[in-house]
Amino acid sequence: ETYSLEDVTAHCRLVEQADNRADYAIVVDSETIGEAVLNDWDRINRSANFRIAIWYPKHRDRGYGSEATGLLVRFGFEALDLNRIELEVFAFNPRARHVYENVGFVHEGTRREALWWDGRPIDAHVMAILREDVVGAADKRTRQT
Repeated sequence: ETYSLEDVTAHCRLVEQADNRADYAIVVDSETIGEAVLNDWDRINRSANFRIAIWYPKHRDRGYGSEATGLLVRFGFEALDLNRIELEVFAFNPRARHVYENVGFVHEGTRREALWWDGRPIDAHVMAILREDVVGAADKRTRQT
């Protein structure tokens, strides 16, 4: 699908004005290569959804997604005072699931056949990380040194 400059500008205005999300570009050597987003921010329940995209294959498998994921998770817990960050990852993307597990996300369940892709159903894995998983682990490391 192709979008006009007006479409993109209107979308960026909506994102900029939204009070339930935090959108960040992933920039390497002055080139925007993707985005990382906390959205569906629920202040009452101190939770948000996470999503990330590295748009160009040449920038994948270089650690940029892992670094951005870790940074945005820390930002969510430290600056936004979140208690829970969750995401969905499709079964055809084990590389992303591995990144999320390395950051500390835990598989909580599977939404069976949640996506229809290339003529077949695909499962969506629900994962989440809690504040205590990150802040508690950092506290333990500090106490050990």
